Amino acid sequence: MAYLVFRQLLVMTLICVIGYLLAKWKHFGEKESQFLSYLLLYVVTPCLIIDTYNVPFDGEKLTHFLIMLGLSTLTFVLLILFSALLFGKPKSNADDRIRSLDKMVIVYSNAGYIGIPIISAVLGQEAVFYLMVYILIFNTVLWIHGQYLMTRTISAKAVLTKPAVLASAFSILLFLSPWKLPYVVGSTVHLFATLNTPLSMVVIGIVFACFQKPDEPLSVTHLVRITFLRLIAVPMVVLLLLFVSKPFFSSHPTLQLISIILLIVSACPAGLVATNFALLYKKDYAYASFAIATTTVLCVVTLPLCTALGEALLL
Repeated sequence: MAYLVFRQLLVMTLICVIGYLLAKWKHFGEKESQFLSYLLLYVVTPCLIIDTYNVPFDGEKLTHFLIMLGLSTLTFVLLILFSALLFGKPKSNADDRIRSLDKMVIVYSNAGYIGIPIISAVLGQEAVFYLMVYILIFNTVLWIHGQYLMTRTISAKAVLTKPAVLASAFSILLFLSPWKLPYVVGSTVHLFATLNTPLSMVVIGIVFACFQKPDEPLSVTHLVRITFLRLIAVPMVVLLLLFVSKPFFSSHPTLQLISIILLIVSACPAGLVATNFALLYKKDYAYASFAIATTTVLCVVTLPLCTALGEALLL
C-alpha cells in the first residue's frame, strides 16, 4: 500500500511540475491561481461530492457512513485541541497573523486535492464514498473554526451557504432517495468531478512558481517545527486514536478501510485552504504558500512511511 501511495504521489508531482513550468513560462500568478481555486471550490468540489453519492441506497453503507461521521468529528476535535495546546494566545497582531495560519496548517490537511486521488488510486471508489464523509465534516468545521481563527467571530450564514456544505446536504438526500440524477446532469457532474486532481495540482504548481518570502521574518526552527507537526505529529496523534480504537473495528474489513482512510488524509500536506483564507482575510499569503509548498514536497517521503506504519499497526 505504501508503494501505491508513493507511485500516485509521483504522478501528482509530475502534474504539479507541469503547472509550475507553465506558470513560469506564461508568467501566471496569484490572479490565475485564485480563479482556478474558485473553480475548484465552487464547481469541481461540489460536483465531486454529488457524483460520489449518486449511487443506489445501501443500508450497510449508511451504517458505516455514520461511523465515519463520528470518527471524523472526533478527529477534528482532537486536532483543534492539539493545535490550541501547541499555539497559545498571540503576543501581538503580527504574532496572531502567523499563529492563526499555523493552526490552520495543523488542523486542515489537503484532504480533497491530494487525499482524494490517493485514496481513489490505492483503495478504490468505495473508499472515496467514505472519504467524502470526512470532507463533509472538514468543510463544516473549516467554516466555523477557520473563520473564528481569522476574525474571532462565527457566522452561521457563512457556513450554511458554502458550495461544499450545500452539495454535501444535497448528496446525502440524493443517496437516501430512490432517485438518481438524470443522465445529462449526472454526466456533466461526473466530468467536472474528474477535474479535481489535475486542476488542484496545477494550482499547487502555480503556488510554487509564485513563491515569495513571508511578510514576517521567521526562524528556521519555527519552519521546521510547523512542517514536523503537519507531516509527522498530526498523523501520529490520529494513529494513536485509531490504534486505541482498533479492538472495535479489527474484525470488520470496512471499518479497517475507514481507519486507513483517516490516517492517510491526516498525513497529507497542508491544505490549500490556508492560502485561500490568507487571501480572504488579509493574512500572510506568502507564509501560507510556503507551508503548503514545503509540506507538499516532503510528503512524498512522509506519507508513504505513515501509510506503511498504519498498515502494520491497524490492519
